[in-house]
Amino acid sequence: MDAVRPQKGDVVMVNRVRTFFALVERVDGRRLAIRPLDPRIDDTLVRPHEIVQVYRAVGRPARPPKRLRPSPRQLRLDDG
Repeated sequence: MDAVRPQKGDVVMVNRVRTFFALVERVDGRRLAIRPLDPRIDDTLVRPHEIVQVYRAVGRPARPPKRLRPSPRQLRLDDG
């Protein structure tokens, strides 16, 4: 599995005594400042080895250039 370094704004799955999801607020070398998504969890600092998965929003796909879009003729279902 490839190692992914968490960045500010990522959602991470943290495995400590229990597993929970958190938002990364700051990355400082060997520690990450997090805000757990469950308000009952008090942890605010974790180490990278406690992170199980990283979820990152990559944004909407860009519209393809015009040369890659099908022409109206290609989109018609009839042969005529």
